[in-house]
Amino acid sequence: MEYCGGTANGCGWGAKARASGDYHNIGIGGQIEVGRHIAGPDNWFFEPFAQIAAVRAGSKDYWLSNGMYGDADAMKSFVGRLGVNIGLNHELADGGVFQPYLKLVAHEFAKDNVVHVNGERFSNDLSGLRYAF
Repeated sequence: MEYCGGTANGCGWGAKARASGDYHNIGIGGQIEVGRHIAGPDNWFFEPFAQIAAVRAGSKDYWLSNGMYGDADAMKSFVGRLGVNIGLNHELADGGVFQPYLKLVAHEFAKDNVVHVNGERFSNDLSGLRYAF
């Protein structure tokens, strides 16, 4: 469905509806990670870790060039990671070390980042379990 002139009736055959807008926002975030490096046999290593990361950006209202109105609630994210890096130190000819590794799992706890466009509610819910590697 295209919006044209603030209505959802469409803009007719071949018409292109474009809208533009601009806004700036302020946010804050941080993370904490703790873990331990454990050297294993034959250049293998194991690094169990726990991490939390959080960010918050303020809410914002804005107008688009076609008359549509946007109202974004505060954006929130709170991610917890728990896992182990498992890898191998591979010494390079120039003296450097190549260190491939695998990370395991992350979970997003924040739910329901909401935006309203012309009074219609849209939810950007990215919560849940995901794998990181």
